[in-house]
Order: sequence, then C-alpha cells, then structure tokens
Amino acid sequence: HNMAEYWQNYKAALDKYPALKTLEEKTQVPKEYAVIGMGALFMCFVVFGVGMGFVCNLVGFIPPLYYSILAIESERSDDDELWLTYWCVYAVFSLFEVFIHTLLYWIPFYYAFKVAFLLWCMHPSWRGAEFIYVHFLKDVFVQIDGAKPKSPATAEPTAKAD
Repeated sequence: HNMAEYWQNYKAALDKYPALKTLEEKTQVPKEYAVIGMGALFMCFVVFGVGMGFVCNLVGFIPPLYYSILAIESERSDDDELWLTYWCVYAVFSLFEVFIHTLLYWIPFYYAFKVAFLLWCMHPSWRGAEFIYVHFLKDVFVQIDGAKPKSPATAEPTAKAD
C-alpha cells in the first residue's frame, strides 16, 4: 500500500459519518483535516492534561446524547437498552469518581484512561457498559432492592396515589 491509497481509505471511512459532512459544509474545512486537527488537539490534552476534564465530559456526553435521541426516535428497542445501560454505568462511575476524586488526581494519565473507558462503554460493538452492568451493577442492585430487576414493561403495576 502506498500513502495515496491509505489517504483514500481514510477519506472513504470518514464519509460514513454524516456529522463530519455537516461539519465540513459549515466550516469549509475538509473533514479529513478537521479530524486530524481534532485528534492532534485531543492528544495535546492527553499529553499535557490541560482541559482533560472538559474533554472527558464532551466524550462522555455528546455522542451518547446524540445516539440516545436517535434510539428514542427509532422503532427498535435494542438501541434503547444499549443507551439506558450506558447512562446507568456512567451515573455509577460518576458517583464513584466524586468520592475518590482527590486520589484520582495522582494517577498519571487518569483522564486518558477515562476517555478510553467511556469509549469502551459506549461503543456498540464492544458493549462495555453492558458488560459492567451484567457482571457488577445488576448483582449490586439485586442485593439492594432484594428482588430480580424487572423492566418497566414486565413489572407489576403499582397503585397510584389519589
């Protein structure tokens, strides 16, 4: 493979993402350069650690928010479950993070690991959030709640207060 072929494959891969085409149209910056620039900026954040909390929030909120809205609007239910699971895992992770924040400050490249963790959790092929829910959170919930978790669709209706 030569460099021109790699570049064409890179451009073709980016064509799969409509958001990049919109970004290109609005900014007049070719999407392949915008992605390289964002990647370089991201790497500067990772290497120097400046602004990584902000970057983690962008990564942890923006794509999942977008895909959660798409899931709500779709007729399928499997994507709803995927994103609900992500948000549950993210909430537990965030609560855990609040309590040990001062310790996390001393872990080198913590934010780089956090971004990698969030990407692993949200990626539909890796299904990291599902793994964490099934292997850890579900058991904790059962112990706390004292019953097997039920989906709202299968739960018995409760009496409503007048």
